[in-house]
Amino acid sequence: MEKLVRIYNQNRGKIFVLILVIIFIFVIISLFNLRAKDENKDQSEKVEAEVSNTEKNKYYNESKSMVTGGNVSDSVKNKFGDLVDTFLDYCKNHEPEKAYGLLSDDCKEILYPTEWLFEQQYYNSKFSDSKRYSFQSWTASDTYIYQVKIFDDMLATGKGSSQKYIQDYFSVVKQGDEDYRLNINGFVGKVNMNETISKDNVTITVKDRSAYMDYSVYTVNLKNDGSNTLLLDSRESANTMYIEDANNIKFGALLYENNSDDFYVKPGEQKDIKIKFSDSYREKISINKMVFSDIYLDGTNKTHVEVNFKD
Repeated sequence: MEKLVRIYNQNRGKIFVLILVIIFIFVIISLFNLRAKDENKDQSEKVEAEVSNTEKNKYYNESKSMVTGGNVSDSVKNKFGDLVDTFLDYCKNHEPEKAYGLLSDDCKEILYPTEWLFEQQYYNSKFSDSKRYSFQSWTASDTYIYQVKIFDDMLATGKGSSQKYIQDYFSVVKQGDEDYRLNINGFVGKVNMNETISKDNVTITVKDRSAYMDYSVYTVNLKNDGSNTLLLDSRESANTMYIEDANNIKFGALLYENNSDDFYVKPGEQKDIKIKFSDSYREKISINKMVFSDIYLDGTNKTHVEVNFKD
């Protein structure tokens, strides 16, 4: 013990300096750790802000509408963009069954009642080879429509440089209270109408309208309460059956797509027929009426019937 005291007394100054050095080093290390912690926190906050900003603007360019101007609203642009992206990604990665699950009920009913039909008529014709794609908002007012371009993946296929692409239009529609689904292949949506007019023993009911980007298809119910077979249209003249919009522009029926038997209705008979019209989809312009100006009640007598639509 005496030896230790003697050593301490002989080296008291050095020991005191050593203690001060240790304390100084500890303080410096603590300061460096504190600064590093603050810098890491700042960097983490910066990264989080950048991620948040990136997520917020994930579909910034794709949300600029090409036709109506403006943008898809911030509240839905990522939701809609993700929906379109996911569908195309499923197709690109050869998972058509998952892509089919993202279609709306109307799209399935009207275009692709079965997954097999979707694969045969849509998926196989567009995604048989490796593809890449792009999309951008087309309209974002009454209806959210996206223009889609599907390109060959040149790196994967080795086909060489090409700017050719398959063009399509997708519409985002509400399915239920909070969910959204897609209409594809230029199909915009279906509207139930049920507008009826009766005249000269003829009853015509326009049941619904299926809108596409380039045309529309109406389901029309015909009922003959007369004693003679009626003919809805002789097809001897052009534009005798048409729809008319709010600007008084007429769009003729494309009757060549119907069979001749479609337009004959026997006494007491009632039938549904599909009639295609040449109107392309336009926002905020409504169709006011459907006109039948060439109805033959028998071999000679004719009548003119107009079905007016509510706004």
